[in-house]
Amino acid sequence: MGFQFCLSNKDNRPNARLRGFERYEKKSFGLIQYSRFHKEHHLLIAFDGRLDHRAELCTRLHLPVDSGPEVIIAHAYLTWGNACPNYLNGDFSFTIWNEKTRQIFAARDAMGIRPLYFIHLDNREFAISTSLDFLAQTFAQCCNFNIQALAKFSIGEYDDRITPYKNIHGLDFGHSLTFGDDKLKIKRWWEPEQVPTSIHRNEQDYIESFLEIFDQSIMEHYRTDRSMMGSTMSGGLDSTSVTAKTKHLCSDKTIIPYSYKFNKLTDCDESGLSQLCGDFLDLQPRWVNCEEHWLFKNIATASPYSSLPFFSWESLDREILCDLKKRGGNVLLTGHGGDSMMTGTLPEIILGERLRTGHFQALKQLKKKGFSPIRSLYHYIYKPFVSTYRPWPKSKQKKHPIWLASSPFPTDKPSLYPESRQISRRIDRQSIYHMIVHNGSGIRRACHYLQNLADPFAIEYRHPFYDRKLAEFILATPPELLSRQPPKSFLRKAMRGLLPEEILSNTHKPLLHSFYLFGIKKELRAIRDLMKKGYLVASGVVDIQAFNKILNQAVNGESIEDRGSFMYAIMVEAWIRKRSG
Repeated sequence: MGFQFCLSNKDNRPNARLRGFERYEKKSFGLIQYSRFHKEHHLLIAFDGRLDHRAELCTRLHLPVDSGPEVIIAHAYLTWGNACPNYLNGDFSFTIWNEKTRQIFAARDAMGIRPLYFIHLDNREFAISTSLDFLAQTFAQCCNFNIQALAKFSIGEYDDRITPYKNIHGLDFGHSLTFGDDKLKIKRWWEPEQVPTSIHRNEQDYIESFLEIFDQSIMEHYRTDRSMMGSTMSGGLDSTSVTAKTKHLCSDKTIIPYSYKFNKLTDCDESGLSQLCGDFLDLQPRWVNCEEHWLFKNIATASPYSSLPFFSWESLDREILCDLKKRGGNVLLTGHGGDSMMTGTLPEIILGERLRTGHFQALKQLKKKGFSPIRSLYHYIYKPFVSTYRPWPKSKQKKHPIWLASSPFPTDKPSLYPESRQISRRIDRQSIYHMIVHNGSGIRRACHYLQNLADPFAIEYRHPFYDRKLAEFILATPPELLSRQPPKSFLRKAMRGLLPEEILSNTHKPLLHSFYLFGIKKELRAIRDLMKKGYLVASGVVDIQAFNKILNQAVNGESIEDRGSFMYAIMVEAWIRKRSG
């Protein structure tokens, strides 16, 4: 699934090719199939992903409701021009070649579920693709590894704009790109900070509005022509909410929930809650024995699927994908994004905003905390204000692990992108904005990895929580409603009656630290050999002595400052070995 789109310097015409499933090949390339459009408007369109709320969009564009995504994109572009992404919802990336203006226009969805990469060389050659590997292989002579980017990936920092290769860039989420006359312009089209605060009478009205939008997201995400689909279902609130809502709304489909089981590492195990939820929903979980699929399994010989230097439980995820494919499914739902959307912000930030805006009755809550006035001012106003709103550049650089010998800072702000706009001075709303928008990089990283893994199985991962309309609703909701205790109190109230009370009241979230160590211990010799002889050490990114010290401390159960970021360096090195070998 995806596309490649190249603009050559020879005749300034696109040489475009599609890769992927048979249904894309049958459609040839976008609107070439629709000769009337091609002749009349001279458009060539490549599309990857899924458009949501299509019936509503087709009505606005005066199209049949069964119109394909390329037709919808074409009419949207002809109607709204370069502003067309503002009217689109879903997980998508697309590229349009306009023969009349001799320009390429491309855009990526608001939440960044579908990636898009591009390269612009001095010889007037331009290419854009959903496949990073395609660009890296096609332009191999000018796309060596980017050492500073690899250093960034090695500590777990993911930036949609940066790739591991020189000269290849990523289009940021919620951005569009225009290329013509050898000039490249990038613009941000999604501006979630402009979403106005919604006003309802009470909390129940907000919950009802949330459920309406969440239901719409579930219905759009489970859309498939198959009679069954899969759903990942741990014992946590996010994945069980997605599974429960899907079961409630999707009576015509068979749902197979996939759940993890730890037989020995009981501190990681949630199988009891998974089974409880399955019984409540009349669904039988398909169990995956996690201890048979440890992290870094066979790392010396494994070949990471991901086009980016990040991977996770590949053998475990592949087992789920193999089983779903055998059963005829092509959609797998997840609870990814639930934490970012539903956690809210810290209570001290809420109090800080109330004090900053003159609501001095909040001082009563400070008194309950037993803080002195000076400490209160620091803890509830100065500290959250500085941490969430800085009109001036940060003077202090972030502290990085002692084993990182090469600084990743020079790649922090690619010059291709416009300066970010300042958002609302409300520090409580700003905190939620950063949680959803900027801190969502980890969610996008996981989504891209999972889809890379699923493409060979002709399966699509979908993430109903990570939805544009849902994100805009959360940003418009008063922060104090989202931040009440216990955590995710808003979601717990919304799901009452749809999930068992034991899950709604459970606030314990198992940490997988012992499972990660389980895999590291099993592959310790292979990991040491991989890193010692690896590219990161040879290139001066990793200090091998400091790295081995942290590795030994982790294996011995000692407390370390690293917090496990060294695992990302192992992933990067394994990825490099595959690409170099």
